Amino acid sequence: HDSKPNIPDIADMDKFCGKILHSRDYRHVESFANQRVAVLGMHYSGEDIAIQVSTQAKRVYACHRRKTMSPSFPDDIIQKPSIVRMTETTAVFTDGTEAEVDSVIFCTGYKYSFPFLQEGLISTENERVTPLYKHMVHIDYPNLIFVGIPKQWNHFPQIHNQSKVAVAALEGRAPLPSKEEMKRESDQEYQDLLDAGKPKTYYHFFGDEDRQWRFNKELAEWAGIEPLPPVMEKLNDYVMLERFNNLLGFNSIDYQVTGPDSFKVLNK
Repeated sequence: HDSKPNIPDIADMDKFCGKILHSRDYRHVESFANQRVAVLGMHYSGEDIAIQVSTQAKRVYACHRRKTMSPSFPDDIIQKPSIVRMTETTAVFTDGTEAEVDSVIFCTGYKYSFPFLQEGLISTENERVTPLYKHMVHIDYPNLIFVGIPKQWNHFPQIHNQSKVAVAALEGRAPLPSKEEMKRESDQEYQDLLDAGKPKTYYHFFGDEDRQWRFNKELAEWAGIEPLPPVMEKLNDYVMLERFNNLLGFNSIDYQVTGPDSFKVLNK
């Protein structure tokens, strides 16, 4: 799900004479030397790219809908609302202001896409991959298992445990309910998210509160394996808070896991 770029539908984008690219194709900061650059989307990649580009560009606009940005976000990067329209040389923002720009970088995420699967086998409507049980197992073809569907979670350890769950499912150690029950459970989870006010596209979004860790324990219990140790959640929470408060320096800090429930900071 990090392959097909999500390109926003911006009015008159085809009239823009400058460069437009998605973060997937971002490679060299030197390409934006002395340019005026608008970066649309301020999640992890948006923040990182805006900061990198600002070291070479003449001016950088960070365009987003976030209510709160990191207090350590650089002051020399100009924050703007989302882009609503383009002209030949400018970006027009939702507040009615506009700015001359040479390049626009979309940090707007990706769309689920499975071109290698038979058409009709799955649906990705509203960024919800269906019909899957526990975001993994195809309800109609239970030996077809998707590892790594959730977004905005602690990818490597979570996918490590998902792989163990996949093996357990294939070997029959993780018993599956009936198709009707799997579909009912999946649909109920989706409805609960909608009832909680989440957007339709958030079904696989695991970046809220402790959802990923509850899900990890749920999978472990179902498959009869050990869940991730508590230190993973503690370390994740610590690093995320450090990123928010120390955006320019958080990724130079090293950590050491000292036990299943503990870690220490090595060089802060």
